[in-house]
Amino acid sequence: MQGCFKITPWPVLLTVDRACDYLSLGQDAFLSLMAHWRIEAVEVGAQEAMWRTRDLDALLRKLPTVKSAAHAPDKGRAVQLDPVAIERLAETIEARLHAKLAVAHERPQLASIRETCAQLGLGRTKIYNLINDGRLQVRRIGGRTMITQMSIDALVRV
Repeated sequence: MQGCFKITPWPVLLTVDRACDYLSLGQDAFLSLMAHWRIEAVEVGAQEAMWRTRDLDALLRKLPTVKSAAHAPDKGRAVQLDPVAIERLAETIEARLHAKLAVAHERPQLASIRETCAQLGLGRTKIYNLINDGRLQVRRIGGRTMITQMSIDALVRV
């Protein structure tokens, strides 16, 4: 599907860096919270300490939140955001998504022999035969043989 992207789920165990990203905190603030709430890291073999996402989720539920004046105190937790800030945030997210999608759809103008094999589903010998027959155009850069994407596309269209 063109224009779609996949969000991968967080793993069950997170490194300190990933845990900081998960909670949107700096490392000092993260370690301070872990010490304050006595949340222990998990040691996995010889690897560095890891943090359970379920522990981090439980911590988020414990942290105090700001209640909106529009909501009754017993209606749950809510944060009031400025509509202008929400609009700016939405525009920023949209711009970043479009930029990532644009980069994902760009194709380089040259492909290596290996990349050409993968694109066409052919072996190296057949690729070299197509080069010798003049059906694939090449550029030599240093010691590498690179094939023009235009000639690959032209070959597929024939």
